[in-house]
Amino acid sequence: MRRPLVALELASLIQLVALLSPRQDFHPLLDAPLNLPGVRLRLFPSGVSYIAQVANNVLAEQLPRIFIPDVEHRLPGDQGAIFISRIKISR
Repeated sequence: MRRPLVALELASLIQLVALLSPRQDFHPLLDAPLNLPGVRLRLFPSGVSYIAQVANNVLAEQLPRIFIPDVEHRLPGDQGAIFISRIKISR
């Protein structure tokens, strides 16, 4: 009967640690000492919409210029081949 009691004690300890640890509004991997180099960035909805607008303009300008190479793929066991050519992106 000792094994279930150990599991219960371990579960209680995990819950206690979770309650005592400070709440963070960022991913734990981003938590680092202040003397290490890095950047923290907080984006508000207005910033996200601005970035989306700029990205939309850049994509609209650059997508028609992109060269997509032809694709040739041979299927195993002489089952056939796949050829895709003249791929273009249009709006």
